[in-house]
Amino acid sequence: MAFEQSTLLIDEFVITITDNNAKSSVLSNFVLSNNTVVNIQAGEKVRVLDSESHILIFSGYEVRCLEQHNLSVYRQLIDAPQSLIGEWLEKANGYFSFALINKADGDIVVARDKLGAKPLYYQFNNKAITIANRLGNMPYSANQEFDSVGLSESINYRWMSGKETLINSISQVPAACYLDITDIKDNTSINETRYWNWETASKITARPEISEVITALEQGLDEYFKIIAPQVKRVLIPLSGGIDSSVLAAKAAEHLGDKVILGIVKFEGDNNPEYQTACYFAKTLGLETRVIEYKNEDVINDINYLVDKLEQLPRHYSSMPFAKLLNSSDEFDGVIYGEPGDTLFGSGTINRLMKRLQKKKYSQYVPDCLINGAVRPLQPNLATKLIRLKNESIHSVFHTADKLAFKKKDELILSQLQKQMNGALHIDEHLSLDEDGDFLSKTKANWLAQLKNYMLITDIVDHLITADHLIENRKMEILTPLSYSTVVEVTKLISERLYLGKSHVKIALRELGCKYYSKESMYAPKYGFNTPNDLWIEALRTSMEGKILNGQLVKQHILIDVSVDSLSSLSKEMIWTLYHLEMFASKFNIKASING
Repeated sequence: MAFEQSTLLIDEFVITITDNNAKSSVLSNFVLSNNTVVNIQAGEKVRVLDSESHILIFSGYEVRCLEQHNLSVYRQLIDAPQSLIGEWLEKANGYFSFALINKADGDIVVARDKLGAKPLYYQFNNKAITIANRLGNMPYSANQEFDSVGLSESINYRWMSGKETLINSISQVPAACYLDITDIKDNTSINETRYWNWETASKITARPEISEVITALEQGLDEYFKIIAPQVKRVLIPLSGGIDSSVLAAKAAEHLGDKVILGIVKFEGDNNPEYQTACYFAKTLGLETRVIEYKNEDVINDINYLVDKLEQLPRHYSSMPFAKLLNSSDEFDGVIYGEPGDTLFGSGTINRLMKRLQKKKYSQYVPDCLINGAVRPLQPNLATKLIRLKNESIHSVFHTADKLAFKKKDELILSQLQKQMNGALHIDEHLSLDEDGDFLSKTKANWLAQLKNYMLITDIVDHLITADHLIENRKMEILTPLSYSTVVEVTKLISERLYLGKSHVKIALRELGCKYYSKESMYAPKYGFNTPNDLWIEALRTSMEGKILNGQLVKQHILIDVSVDSLSSLSKEMIWTLYHLEMFASKFNIKASING
């Protein structure tokens, strides 16, 4: 069976299932026994497997089958009874999205990997369904509308946690889920199943010592690198000077040797000690190292490049140096990425969220009269904070705890947006809440486990999707040893004391790193890619003045009833967001209205 490849990039696919009478512009199609027509377009890196009963369209990889010709694990999937698909997914290691089509009736199973690195979209239109792994390959009209929930979650949290996307007519398969789509020609039914969740800490009765955790962690990483070693020829490791990339570089050097190339970004006018630390790591390992100079004059072009590639609002400035390294060469078949190290091994963000949510929980039971009568005379600022915390929604707690430096005008914009989309958010779905909006968990360990789970199925997704989109049209894959199942299991053993630490997070990774580098370098302050944000935002602000503020999109969607006379009244986070929002709308023909 031949499949059309000419119109797609190498890692993309599009599937359309429709009635036999429908017209199709896709030449590679076939008719099922019930007269359903299946049209498939697939790039050369997409695996398309055909059996007597099913067709599998698979984007991405399972770790054991990184090599393109190795299909053994995928054959297990295509030959498995439907009742065992969830079991296959739960055991799988890697990043992928796929569609499995039943030839007899056209029913289809679509799925995404556990952490959602490979996106997957679907859309219904006139008794037809279109499925694609890139938003740009979905059919869309000349006047599409923003989805209110997708828009609000993107601006508030930089990710979308449910089935919504930024476009109201297009849905996505959530991470760690698969959908059974049946009766496509008649009364289409969709059944969503979540096949993987982070296990709660309450199931763990004993906590090992740090030495045992480090041993188990190293064994897990060794296992991962031994699997991929014979399957890769040349890999790139972006070396930021942080903990995750430096530890992974050391383990990669042990197993892959001169297959590894280190990439370091040097920013213009940069005196950041993190750059010097990265150079120290590279020199210690003795691996080939390439230093990429990042000039500030490139920032506007690079931002526009990000918007075009990502198909979503870029989450953070660090995407730009990462993209710069990837664009420096096409010789690699893999790039080793440090996510989700912060979430699994220790995160200041989770620490802040946990403390804030705990305070919110306990403040619920303190009467206002006690706060005003007893606390306010002695500590008026504390009293004001407690009253405010009592009245904050869960989404506001998460929004402010992540230290997004929003100004007063920004808060008006966010409030207006929240009003337009009627406060609909998915954030509570990812936490165990009682009727008072508090965590049901009583112990600190359970608080931590819930927040880890929350971050894994929300925040981490955007980091990985960003990396996936930036390797688009390259014959390389994103490799994340820290998300390998054996390593993930180790992180469940880390106590809250080792996770949060007294003065440092990620103690287990730091201590493993001390095997290869000096203790001083492992415990120095870490920032990752320490981008010159202020310089970049100033360039963006200059580019936007008189352009974005007059744009119909921003006026209609966000700045209604908010007087914004100058971009100087907005924070750099809001400027970054508004610029990308306007560029996204232009790319996807979004009209100036919100679908609620």
